[in-house]
Amino acid sequence: MEGKIQTEIRNARKEPSEINWRYRAEMFYYCVSNKKQCEQCGNSDLELTVRPIRPGGAYIKANLKPICVDCAF
Repeated sequence: MEGKIQTEIRNARKEPSEINWRYRAEMFYYCVSNKKQCEQCGNSDLELTVRPIRPGGAYIKANLKPICVDCAF
């Protein structure tokens, strides 16, 4: 059985659209559940999404941050 680290390494080379939706959902919930507030404005009342810390970087835990929908758009 493949471990989580190997999955993260394998997916790090892919575009988000090429990554299995279950893995993307897992990364989303990991990122949002650990912070519970926007890293850009600090708001904890609005719906959160995730964006890369380093644009164009890998879709991995270390490169994702939660931001509110106002900051995302």
